[in-house]
Amino acid sequence: MQAMLPKDFPFFVRKFKPNSYWQYEDYTILMPFSMFQENHLNETDYVLRTAFEQPPGVHFHHFYLTHDQMVTLEKGGTVAVTTTVDAGHSHDLVVRRKYGGNLLWLEVITCDGGHQDCWDKHTGGAHLFWS
Repeated sequence: MQAMLPKDFPFFVRKFKPNSYWQYEDYTILMPFSMFQENHLNETDYVLRTAFEQPPGVHFHHFYLTHDQMVTLEKGGTVAVTTTVDAGHSHDLVVRRKYGGNLLWLEVITCDGGHQDCWDKHTGGAHLFWS
């Protein structure tokens, strides 16, 4: 049976391994960040969509959000971050949770103080990075 949840209910990916508290097969569930935020002390890794503009060439950037920044996003706020350096540059972003969405995808409000799309054509926002 599938639970009926409000459309704007914020979710976050949590992975459980066998022999952990849940004692089931390895699986991934979506759950509200607020349900486990006290255990979420590490930074959360997001990645911008890949840019294909020539130059500088095919590349992408990561950025990392702290616990407090994740709480801000969950509450509907915005966060300013700087990406990692790739292809010889980084980007200064302002991001927010996509309207009505969860925390798997973030919307880029501004890139390098300008428009939503960066000069090298990172489009479509950023998503949670999972390896």
